[in-house]
Amino acid sequence: MRNKKTLFLALSFGLTSFLFYLIFTQSTLDQWLGLLSRIRMEFLGLYAGLYGLGLFLRTWRYHLLIKGAGPALVPSFGRLALVTAVRNMLVDFLPARTGSLSYLVILNRVFAVELSACLTSFTYAALFDLLSLGPLLAVVLAIDSIRGSAVHPLFWGLGMVITLGGISAIVFLEPLFQRLAGWIERWT
Repeated sequence: MRNKKTLFLALSFGLTSFLFYLIFTQSTLDQWLGLLSRIRMEFLGLYAGLYGLGLFLRTWRYHLLIKGAGPALVPSFGRLALVTAVRNMLVDFLPARTGSLSYLVILNRVFAVELSACLTSFTYAALFDLLSLGPLLAVVLAIDSIRGSAVHPLFWGLGMVITLGGISAIVFLEPLFQRLAGWIERWT
């Protein structure tokens, strides 16, 4: 196990060093200073504030979903915020949303949260994300209609299908998710 960790750390350090080498050999210090000098502090502060708010709200959502799943062990809000931050970074770093699976691995392996609670909170969070697309699409279409653009009725139908599909999945798939989590726990 120790050799595996050492290899992982060496590989991580090597990859990071290689990326920094590529970045700094392809650019000059003047380019970096010019780039940094053009950053407007109010926008940087706004970005940091919105990122922090998003992290807080996502962490709160995961906390409520894990607690609602009924596990004996619910990580503290601070630890769950770290898990959420790692998940957010890996979603952008790894292809095809595989980074979001880090949420399951970290919660289950590091914080010993039951796999069924991890899967339930992960699945419901994904469904809530999907469910939010319908109303968001409706708002965009309404704004576009107010501006006088012709909106294709297919888009309104798509918004309804997304919303109704998300609600149906939440209501009807819960027993399936519980059985699936039990099956996975038996095999792990």
